[in-house]
Amino acid sequence: MTHNEPATGVMLVGVYGSVALCTMIGAIARRLGKTDDTGMVSTLEEFSHLSLPEPSQWVWGGWDIRNTSLIASARELHEVTGSISSQLFESVSGELEKIEKNVFRGSGYGLRELLSRFDDIELTDRNAAQSVLQMKEDIVAFRRMNSLDRVIVVNVASTEPLFEQTDAHRSLSSLDEAISSDSEGITPSILYAYAALDSGCPYINFTLLRERKFQLFARLSDQKGLPHTGRERQDGRDALKTVLRFDVRQAELQGDGVAGL
Repeated sequence: MTHNEPATGVMLVGVYGSVALCTMIGAIARRLGKTDDTGMVSTLEEFSHLSLPEPSQWVWGGWDIRNTSLIASARELHEVTGSISSQLFESVSGELEKIEKNVFRGSGYGLRELLSRFDDIELTDRNAAQSVLQMKEDIVAFRRMNSLDRVIVVNVASTEPLFEQTDAHRSLSSLDEAISSDSEGITPSILYAYAALDSGCPYINFTLLRERKFQLFARLSDQKGLPHTGRERQDGRDALKTVLRFDVRQAELQGDGVAGL
């Protein structure tokens, strides 16, 4: 980071998850000289005029509802999936321990029945409005503790169940009312986006999002004059699986079987 470059913080929703961990570990490894920028689109010449902040210098933090730690989650990522090597795990462990102070208790609001099935999850009793207020306080604390000029919030949490659309998703005023009154249709992804944008933070969604939720976030970001992007993490692998599922379903409907696939 140059002397004049603003200090940038990134808060990840689902910070103990594999997507968040691989992102942070990659950035840390680059700063430590353990990897290069191969595959980083933002380093291409076409983007040089944008003066993008250097990812290896970002300050990391976020939220999660699991009772674990960054070190434990990274060790699991190494031992179970092999996504990171032993050498890389050892190299970044100290840095992950430093980031732990920037991790806050997340919200599972609206998903208590589903999430209560998991032993490693701790849920709070906060209602929707209290959850938003706590998230906003967490953003302020993260910014203050790390002397940051700006904070970006990125949702990399697991995909939420696809609920039926309700009146809460109709407009920003109905969303405000629904959050205040704990109405149906409010989920963690809505609360995180609302808290981020209302706190003046650009918001990036990296998980599956229903159309009307996306429209709501877009309207709120326009109202606040903030960047907002992302509807789902549809990479090549996921896109291929989607196509295959569609082809299999079509074959079943037509009685052709799936032998050709």
